[in-house]
Amino acid sequence: MLRAGINGTLPANPVKIGLTEDGSFPIQSSDEEKEVFMPPLRIGIIGAQFAAHLHLNNYKSLRGVKVEIPAVACRTKGSAGALAKEFGIPEAVDDYRRLRDRRGIDAVAG
Repeated sequence: MLRAGINGTLPANPVKIGLTEDGSFPIQSSDEEKEVFMPPLRIGIIGAQFAAHLHLNNYKSLRGVKVEIPAVACRTKGSAGALAKEFGIPEAVDDYRRLRDRRGIDAVAG
């Protein structure tokens, strides 16, 4: 797919945008075939109620390609476990500090 300019015309050096077969997101310039790959953002979820569901439902279409959810934290481990099971999250903890200190998480949402 080529991105058109503001007035609907193609720029002098168009950029192809789209996912590759393996789900990565390359950017290729027509002048030089250069690919840029960005690893998925790893987001930890704090809480297991409304806001957590809101975030996770919005991340659904991005999971695996641009976003990974490695863990969820909630004061009650049962609630964290239920949310993790519902959304296929590999780890559930009962203290946000364990999530904050865990390696492999780039950001948190809650």
